[in-house]
Amino acid sequence: MLCIRLLGNLDVTYNGVTLKLPVLPRTVPLWAYLLLHRGSAVPRPTLAYTLWPDKSEALARTNLARHVHQLRRALPTHPSNDDWLVATTSTLLWQSHPDCWLDVAEFERLAANPDTLATAVELYRGDLLTNVYDDWLFYDRERLRDLYLTSLERLAQERRAQRDYPAAIAYAHQLLAADPLHECGARLLISVRYEAGDRASALAEYECFATLLGRELDVAPMPETVAVYEAIVHNANLPGANASISLAASPAVALGDGARARFSLPFVGRQDELERLKLAWSRAAHGHGGISIIAGEAGIGKSRLVAELVQLTEAQGARILRGNATLAEPIPYQALVMALRSALPLLAALESDAATLSAILPLLPELSTRRPDLHPLPRIDPQHERDRLYQALAAILRRLAQPRPLCCLSSKTCIGRARRRLTCLNSLLARCRPSRFSSSLPTVRKKPAAAIPFACYAAALHRRVACSTSTLAASARRRAPRWSDKCQPSLRRTRHRCSNCTMKVKATPSSSAN
Repeated sequence: MLCIRLLGNLDVTYNGVTLKLPVLPRTVPLWAYLLLHRGSAVPRPTLAYTLWPDKSEALARTNLARHVHQLRRALPTHPSNDDWLVATTSTLLWQSHPDCWLDVAEFERLAANPDTLATAVELYRGDLLTNVYDDWLFYDRERLRDLYLTSLERLAQERRAQRDYPAAIAYAHQLLAADPLHECGARLLISVRYEAGDRASALAEYECFATLLGRELDVAPMPETVAVYEAIVHNANLPGANASISLAASPAVALGDGARARFSLPFVGRQDELERLKLAWSRAAHGHGGISIIAGEAGIGKSRLVAELVQLTEAQGARILRGNATLAEPIPYQALVMALRSALPLLAALESDAATLSAILPLLPELSTRRPDLHPLPRIDPQHERDRLYQALAAILRRLAQPRPLCCLSSKTCIGRARRRLTCLNSLLARCRPSRFSSSLPTVRKKPAAAIPFACYAAALHRRVACSTSTLAASARRRAPRWSDKCQPSLRRTRHRCSNCTMKVKATPSSSAN
């Protein structure tokens, strides 16, 4: 077996014995180029120009022929008397043989499978050919390095979802060892430290990373990182922490579809609704925001559907603002206020005029502690004050959505409060268009009796803003028997007490009953 390692420094063994290459200066880059393009015939002029760009064409081709000759002589004899390297007058081809093991190919294969990510990162001994400085190698080196960093981040997120905090911390440290300025990795490490109960270490990790950013780049941490830090300082819940934890009871979590995590139980039965949400998100990411309503009875799967959407949008660079509403709703616009409250560092860092931010102080009075230049605006009549508030909120949402698309989630509400919230979002979106702001009401609890008024209100929204509605229905195969299923089918519309239940129904004999 010919074993070739390109990650780190070149290391070649054949049947356990180290293989020595000829000392010609460009042999290693030549072989690396052929290995990275294995299975494809590479034209000789392309190779000659790539390896000797500053030489004449004749001299470059002469150098190529000499290096190819030396390389073929150094290679061991193939077990089946076949050629490792097929050379013609016009092309060169490194054949993919079962008797040849290449760490780059194995790393890419293992990294593509969520179950073998841990094995893949163990193969990565270092960047591709660290002692080779050819320009053509830069793209493949960075591609493999990004794959390695992404795999480490996915592993850390997976272990975090499983609450295996020691392993998550180890992978996060490994990620930062490879890229100390990787802010997503630093934010992940800080979050996991805090969730593991080590608040002091989490704060220390933030201070070290902030110091490193200031010393190396002369910049401050991103507002998202500051939000995590301030949540830890106040012993509060971390922003977006629920999205990273599996809803399933089993600790097994798989990762697939790129960087998107999925739950241990497969997501089935809601593909049509998810596709509609993905389409709405795609429109919002391209500057055409809108409202997406997910309605259905309690426990039917609305939160799980939204969790899938969150995983998808976060992997595509979305900013997620999440707010929950209780049935009592002790404060006006509770869901929107909670969503904005989770993004206070983002709001404080906005380069907006003081009047715009001052207009939302009645909703977010704690914003004034971060921006001392903000002061409450004079009171005006209620109608104009509400319009001023909507204008300010729309301007802020537009500003938040400029660097990255914004997805605002509001959950757990009933029909009556959903109408009031939709009215607010309708006014906001009318002022935000066109923008990369998308809003979703994931858990509107809708009883069957409210289906007609809710449908009429949603239809009215369709005529004014970009609005999509998904009403989740229970599967007929899995629907539990209702009390009415046990009643006698021949009775309708008269007072009747069913022997199988304690509820009174109106029943009359049907036409077929005697």
